Amino acid sequence: MTSTKCGPCARKLPPYGTTTARESQTVDEKLEQFRFLADMVGSLRFDMTRQFRGANEVLQQHVLRLTMPDGSRSEVHAAMYFRFDGYLIDRMEEYAYEVGPA
Repeated sequence: MTSTKCGPCARKLPPYGTTTARESQTVDEKLEQFRFLADMVGSLRFDMTRQFRGANEVLQQHVLRLTMPDGSRSEVHAAMYFRFDGYLIDRMEEYAYEVGPA
């Protein structure tokens, strides 16, 4: 069995162009965000653009290419940072912004 130690360490930035501070997000809140996204997106393509690895950490940059049921498209540029303690995730951060209609 795999265990994930993350708790409230997952992060998200506010919408592009705002100046409010980062907010913490639990794993359950993040999963609910994915459920909402799955309900409103027709298709999703994930393109990893870069990945940097250290002894206990990974930084990954990627682009999510979204197609909505009405055919409209947008892109979300994102970076994810993971730090590990053994085989467990010790810290996770997410930074993203939407480019808008393609």
